[in-house]
Amino acid sequence: MNVLLSLATDLELKPFLPLLESHQADYEKDNLKYNVVITGSGIAHTTFHLTNHLSKHRYDLAINLGVCGSFKPEHQIGDVVRVHKDRFGDWGVEEQNGFVDVFEMGLEKPDAFPFDSGWIYEQASEALPPTHVPSVEGFTMQTIRETGFELNKHKHTADVESMEGAAFFYVCRHYNIPCVQFRAVSNVVGVRDKSKWKMQEALKNLSEYVTYKVLGKIRSAL
Repeated sequence: MNVLLSLATDLELKPFLPLLESHQADYEKDNLKYNVVITGSGIAHTTFHLTNHLSKHRYDLAINLGVCGSFKPEHQIGDVVRVHKDRFGDWGVEEQNGFVDVFEMGLEKPDAFPFDSGWIYEQASEALPPTHVPSVEGFTMQTIRETGFELNKHKHTADVESMEGAAFFYVCRHYNIPCVQFRAVSNVVGVRDKSKWKMQEALKNLSEYVTYKVLGKIRSAL
């Protein structure tokens, strides 16, 4: 089985490398192969570099990994979540009465593939075992704002935000490649006080979860 691990930055990859390398022999023995693509941060980088990679390689499953900010108190710093649907959260215009997205403007069709009411859903693989982490909704943002659009006043709400998730789903769905997204909460959306962020703790939890609970269980089932 061929698995792609897609991450935005080397920083997010760093905690995975020792774990992946320590299990390399087991993966090879059970015919589990993985590759890593670093796309760069944001929608444009993710779309270009992931498209470029998938135009040359084929996978049975693509997994997007990274950190996220949480809008909801139940998803606390350090928690690992599975983003089962995502949308481009700031694709539209800010008007006097609030934000209007491109679907409401009539510029895009909300149910034209790969969208479903403006969302893009994961495409899970049968090889992926049950994942016992919260299944959440995500916003992918070009600009991360302290207020997160004041989501309680916005037509659409989400649980977490990132800068790449919807772009990852968009590309994978067009290539018809099973795709899932796991993220760990590094901060609460709000005033950007980085002294309260726990990036390393989030990445440690994410790397251990994906190595043991995702890749490990896939290997065991092969």
